Amino acid sequence: MSHISTYSTYPDPIRTNHPVRATPISMPSLRSRTAREVALPASGLTILREALSDEAGPVATVNALHAAGFRSGERIWAEMDRDLGAMPGSQFWTWAAEWFSRRGWGTLTFEPVHEAVGRLSSPDWAEADGAQARQPSCSFTTGLFASLLTAVAGGEVAVVEIACRARGDAVCEWVFGSEATVLALHRSLLEGRTFEEALAEI
Repeated sequence: MSHISTYSTYPDPIRTNHPVRATPISMPSLRSRTAREVALPASGLTILREALSDEAGPVATVNALHAAGFRSGERIWAEMDRDLGAMPGSQFWTWAAEWFSRRGWGTLTFEPVHEAVGRLSSPDWAEADGAQARQPSCSFTTGLFASLLTAVAGGEVAVVEIACRARGDAVCEWVFGSEATVLALHRSLLEGRTFEEALAEI
């Protein structure tokens, strides 16, 4: 897994080294094993980000939270039972939405916006609660999604957050796909294009 150490309106995508297909695919069914979990106020994620930023600065904070989210995703995946039968993509996203919702993360919706790009959105994602920032700030979640999607797809998946309630957007949004595709989309957004314009250039 690699990170880019720049800081901009859109934090750089968390990604790994090999591009993969990001269209909906058949996925294994998942059942969560009994694992120890703890409950904390959602604002604790904001407090953690602010404390890290005070100590290490904004770039190091984003990178650290990306890495922590990615490693947490690996642990979550290790606690899952994977059936041999394949699960249709739509069924997987129903499971994922329920899994995150039951744990207090918020409402999660998947949309296949392009043959090579998927989009996740949430109007109430926990990591944005109580946060105020100039850029998308759900960095832990971005790493977590990258890890889980990489595990499920069986190949590397890049993820970037393109909208966030922490900076005043109505929803938090992430896009994911191959590294090359997500980097191209990210670059277009940095150049001032709208999401629709950037998507049309892929």
